[in-house]
Amino acid sequence: MNTQTNEADNVIDNVNAPKHYTSHASGIECIQIAELLPFNLGNSIKYLWRSDLKWDKQEDTRKAIFYLRRQEQLGSVPTYTVPVYEDLQDSISRIYESGDAILGEICNTIVFGEPCDWDSLADLLGSDYYE
Repeated sequence: MNTQTNEADNVIDNVNAPKHYTSHASGIECIQIAELLPFNLGNSIKYLWRSDLKWDKQEDTRKAIFYLRRQEQLGSVPTYTVPVYEDLQDSISRIYESGDAILGEICNTIVFGEPCDWDSLADLLGSDYYE
């Protein structure tokens, strides 16, 4: 079983409810957004979401850039049904309301952006400014 024990002897389930995906102040879990997106965009959010919470921030950021660039090369912008669009808007609003403007802006750009926006975000993430 892939678990670890914290100081209070509570079991943390790293498979079904990993802390690096479920601990955001907004109450939003990364999967709630990522599973509604095309693969490359969902992976970008996944790696950026956890970049400060797991292992190597620079490596996770590079992985996110890789997936943003792949989606940008496809040149296709996702379309969403109305319920999915509303769910995504609500999730991103909750991220902003939690006080996490940076993650909110990143998610907003990835979810509702276009190839030029993803390219600009990838450039920003790869700059010294972000690191």
